[in-house]
Amino acid sequence: MTWSRKYQLSKYLNAPKKAGVYIIGIPNGYFSEPGEVDNFLGENYPDNFEPMYVGISKRSIRSRLYSHYKGNGNKHVRDHIEKNGSENIFFIFDETLKTEIEDVFLFSLVNGFPWNVKRREEGNWIKFITNL
Repeated sequence: MTWSRKYQLSKYLNAPKKAGVYIIGIPNGYFSEPGEVDNFLGENYPDNFEPMYVGISKRSIRSRLYSHYKGNGNKHVRDHIEKNGSENIFFIFDETLKTEIEDVFLFSLVNGFPWNVKRREEGNWIKFITNL
């Protein structure tokens, strides 16, 4: 995967007007060792970045991030910004990934994206997958 560098969500204009996958996250204080590679997320996944929400856009990553920043996207993103401000919420993106990869992330990282409303509201499918 070829992730972009990490940007503050308020810098959504740095995202492309193209389809792709994006992850919104917060700082976690973790810094990888030199040469350490996450086998699932790729070698250029950013340090100090806790993934909280994965999303897709079939037309414009930039417009989806703008919606999140303005409070019209995911409710957990909106609540975080209202409570903590927008200085400590970031995003990365990959415009080369197919948009179907969002489901792969959600299935592969069962506890990895706590702000994904789909997972919370659909309820028991996580338990089902975990018990397979």
